[in-house]
Amino acid sequence: MAKKVNKRGNKAGILQLSVKKDKIISKNKLKKFISDSDKGTESSSFTQRFSRIDGIRPFTIAALAVFFGFCNSFHQATMFENDRHFSHLSSLEREMTFRTEMGLYYFYYKTLTESHSLLDGVNRIMNDNLTEYPSVINTLERFTLYPEVVLAASFRNILTVSNFLNVSFKECWQVLRGDNLPPIESCEGVGDPAYFYVTTVFLLNGLVGSLLFLFGTVLSDSMSGGILTVACFFFNHGECTRVQWTPPLRESFGYPLFLLQIMLVSLLLKCQRSYISHSFIIAVPTLLFMLSWQFAQFALLTQILVLFGLYILNFMSSITFRHALLGHMVSLSLAIIFLFGNKMLIASFYTSTLLVCQVIVSTEKFFKKLKSPMIIMVMKGFALIFGCLFMKLFLTALLRVDDDTHIWNILKSKFTSYKDFHTMLYTCAVEFDFLPLESFIELTKTLVLPTAVISVAVVLYLIINKRINGIELHKHADVLYNIFQCFAFFLMAMLVMRLKLFFTPHLCLLVALTLSGKVIMNIFFSMV
Repeated sequence: MAKKVNKRGNKAGILQLSVKKDKIISKNKLKKFISDSDKGTESSSFTQRFSRIDGIRPFTIAALAVFFGFCNSFHQATMFENDRHFSHLSSLEREMTFRTEMGLYYFYYKTLTESHSLLDGVNRIMNDNLTEYPSVINTLERFTLYPEVVLAASFRNILTVSNFLNVSFKECWQVLRGDNLPPIESCEGVGDPAYFYVTTVFLLNGLVGSLLFLFGTVLSDSMSGGILTVACFFFNHGECTRVQWTPPLRESFGYPLFLLQIMLVSLLLKCQRSYISHSFIIAVPTLLFMLSWQFAQFALLTQILVLFGLYILNFMSSITFRHALLGHMVSLSLAIIFLFGNKMLIASFYTSTLLVCQVIVSTEKFFKKLKSPMIIMVMKGFALIFGCLFMKLFLTALLRVDDDTHIWNILKSKFTSYKDFHTMLYTCAVEFDFLPLESFIELTKTLVLPTAVISVAVVLYLIINKRINGIELHKHADVLYNIFQCFAFFLMAMLVMRLKLFFTPHLCLLVALTLSGKVIMNIFFSMV
């Protein structure tokens, strides 16, 4: 009996050993799966990411990107037409539809198209004595009118081609309006200046649909993640954009460029091995973004702060951070030149933070002498805060800049009883109020908000768990960057409702993490 018991005990022990062995093998397979994917990630170059996603051919992804871009452009143009009946209005009535600051931007575009030559028009807007009469100001520098310059140049070239080929790019007819109103002539087509203007804006914003699909695909390593991102965007279209109602606003030109820039930064973080050439790739959309919207400096400031946070937390290497800073430095330098030495940009917190971050990353050897990671992190944080404040005050005093005072006064008026002419002018508009509760309700109804919150919570749990286990985390930098960037956009939207155009599309991007292969595999093997 003793021998039989021993045999049974031996059999039970063998079974326990085999179960433990299977668990060890499954864990080793998971580690091998993750390490193989990480090796593939490290070896992949900046421009080869799309060819490795799920083994899908690049032209399939490109075709879907074009399709989603066309859908977004067509949808916005249709909503604008249904709201304004733009194609049936006279030229004067079309201009009257551009209310508030939209009319100001269109006025400069009209000046450029109706001048004897493009150079003559540029000279007129650079020496404008109407906007702030009797003062003469450079509106190209003050209001970032480069989009209007490009559109006016394109429109004039279209007219030149039309005259040369003796072909008309517009169709005109008489519109009978009834109610004893006289008929009007209405022209439709890119040969009409107003029609060309809004058509170009909608084509440009078609890129948002394309970029969101590509971005979601890259972020989740799954084409289904990209499709889910676009679906969330269309189901929450009214919360994501207002281009269909206000085409001439600066955000209509700036946001597609900023979205492209964010995607390129995410690719830089995802590729692990960065090169100087990547800096110049990032610099191009960053420069165009700054030349198309005055608010670009504040949006880019949040990006620098998020990247700096990843840097001091050791989620990204110092070399990658250097290359990201180099891209910003190049674009900032060129933007200052193209904006004729814009003092508000030079003395901005964006410039100050960028310079201080460059100094901190250049003196990294000094911080390493402190040895303790926690002390190094705290010292770098204090260096950024005090260095940025000192640089901001120094540049402001040196250049005697007070153009951005109204911005800080608006923020001050939101939390205190402070009031002046500018704050009362801005805060009376709904766009500059706090983000209303209705926005959260709408995002919850479409399940975007709860899904994004759950996916972010799961990802952060897995990443923190890996950090505790001492696993290298540089490969998660792109995911963490977009999570923290979305949180920064959330804070901006809470203060100024108009800025939810940054927050809501990025929230749709985070939903794509639910279809990320790596996240699903991590959850599955953690449950085994």
